[in-house]
Amino acid sequence: MAFIDGLHTFDQVYRDLINVSNHMTDGGIIAIHDILPEEPSHATKNITNSIWAGDVWKLLYPLTDWSGEVRFSFVKPTGMVVLPAHKDIARFLTNRYEDDIERYSEATWEDYLKIKESLING
Repeated sequence: MAFIDGLHTFDQVYRDLINVSNHMTDGGIIAIHDILPEEPSHATKNITNSIWAGDVWKLLYPLTDWSGEVRFSFVKPTGMVVLPAHKDIARFLTNRYEDDIERYSEATWEDYLKIKESLING
């Protein structure tokens, strides 16, 4: 099992997920913390208060595009995602990394609320 809870930035957590996926045995478990913040002040790239998730939530975009199993847990205050380790996710994310960083770096709180709503309502 790997638990990713580090720098709290989209680009770094994205790289952490690629690196962890490349080094784990298929079938292991990867948990990513701070991916489902509850308030805008928790979801900024720069530290704003004692509850800070950074912009890790932007990883929701590539994760929801991946066809593999991903489970989201709305655990207060900043949520978690759990997915099985698999080399396919490392390849999938590596191939998209640069484009995703450019595409989603400027996503807003309103964008987050839309993707979160789609996860809740399936």
